[in-house]
Amino acid sequence: RFVADLKSVLESPGLPEVPEIVNKNEELRGKDEEELRDLVAPHIERIGKVKDAGSCPSSFIKSAASGDYLQQMNSEEIVRILLLEYIRTRLGDRTPETATSQSLTVDPIWHKS
Repeated sequence: RFVADLKSVLESPGLPEVPEIVNKNEELRGKDEEELRDLVAPHIERIGKVKDAGSCPSSFIKSAASGDYLQQMNSEEIVRILLLEYIRTRLGDRTPETATSQSLTVDPIWHKS
């Protein structure tokens, strides 16, 4: 199954080219930590609202819901989440509205360069 999933991702016409991902990474790294927290906050808040989080420990869900998890995150972690959501959106696995937040759809990181 992993090979089939990987193949479908690598062959997807929506997969951003490496230079585009590098550009988005640099763009995100150019933002200050507060801007990054604002961008990822709605995603983390949604995790805290999930009733059935499957394999997520309840302590993680509580930490996400209270905002503690977001405050403990460093810039590197936030950038990784935002890049992953950007790629998922481009692949069609997420719509911009169901990515990390509606506010991200108006941010230039969500639009193809």
